[in-house]
Amino acid sequence: ITTAGDPAHWSRRILDHAIKSKSWRVHEVPGPTPWLDSDALREQEASLLPSQYARLHLNQWVAAEDRLTTPEDLAECVGHTGPLDYVRGNTYAVGLDIGLKNDRTVLTVCHLRDSPTTAMRQVVVDRQVVWSGTRAQPVDLADVEATLVHIHQAYGRPTLIVDPYQAALLTQNLRRLRVRVEEYNFNQTSIGRLAQRLWLLLHEHALVLPDDPELLDELANVRIRETSPSVYRMDHDANRHDDRAISLALAANYLLTKAPQRRSLSYGGSAYAPPAGDIPYQAPKPLLVPDETFHGLNEYLAGP
Repeated sequence: ITTAGDPAHWSRRILDHAIKSKSWRVHEVPGPTPWLDSDALREQEASLLPSQYARLHLNQWVAAEDRLTTPEDLAECVGHTGPLDYVRGNTYAVGLDIGLKNDRTVLTVCHLRDSPTTAMRQVVVDRQVVWSGTRAQPVDLADVEATLVHIHQAYGRPTLIVDPYQAALLTQNLRRLRVRVEEYNFNQTSIGRLAQRLWLLLHEHALVLPDDPELLDELANVRIRETSPSVYRMDHDANRHDDRAISLALAANYLLTKAPQRRSLSYGGSAYAPPAGDIPYQAPKPLLVPDETFHGLNEYLAGP
């Protein structure tokens, strides 16, 4: 007794055999089920991948989506050019995906905003920093730590989200420097949650991306692979990467599920709200270190 799944799954072969065999009785019920009302179904359709909805609620054997997004949806999500500076009052988060040799290390700064056209919340990608290593010269985590400290100061002390297995020593150092670190443990379920979160943000145009050709190219070529029925993960071809997408998804998922929302504070029954108007922000002094040690970090810190 089950719902339909991927046509390539082993259970479909059993079903096909059972349909033809006189030793089996097969009873299939088309969906949706009568006990779910129309509002609940619409909510499910909005929050699930199309293939998930078709299988779980329509009982249809359909293959999983292959691409994370379409060129049309990706184009709709481009909303600004270049990195964005800190704006006081925004809620920020930093996603970090670490790769030392074959994969890259990527840091992504994001914040939440209200959509100017709809009632939904949007995740804005403010900045991405990418380190590429090789077997001969892996990514230097000292570079990464120095940049994270600078980002932490420049963007109002946001929370850093990272896989603890990737960066145990790095996170210990950052915590000693009073950087808030949120651990996101990678397992089959949590990786699938990141894939679905990013797919939905792109599909609903609730992600505001910079016009960064390398980021857009990666998102256009990331695949969603079904590892088991209704369990997904992001994947890529042998000559491509998905590090930018994972780093972005870590920050976005935190902002939409765990980030504290800024509200007025109440003291003894009287409300305190931040003063109206823009509050000038003084950026911290750039951290300058020898180029031969940090491989171009100074150019990034001194940049816009």
